[in-house]
Amino acid sequence: MAGPRRGMGERGDPARCFCQYFRLRGQQWNAATRERNRRGLRDQVRKGDVPPGVLAYDGETPVGWCAVAPRTSYPGWSPQPTGAPTAPTPG
Repeated sequence: MAGPRRGMGERGDPARCFCQYFRLRGQQWNAATRERNRRGLRDQVRKGDVPPGVLAYDGETPVGWCAVAPRTSYPGWSPQPTGAPTAPTPG
């Protein structure tokens, strides 16, 4: 998993979050550590049917990461428990 880890760098939010912020909710995120988030991303990369994101390269060197997944993969994104889209409000 050197690619995603190198793409996130060693400092700042990406190096702590490992794209887990929107995958966790409330106390899960508050209790999360850098190592736990790193393991979460590693497991998603290794065990998922679909890769959880894309890496950007400069030649052979990973330089960036972007998480890409169905909305239902991100329970922290929406206040709705199911993460289901809402119908537009007439008006």
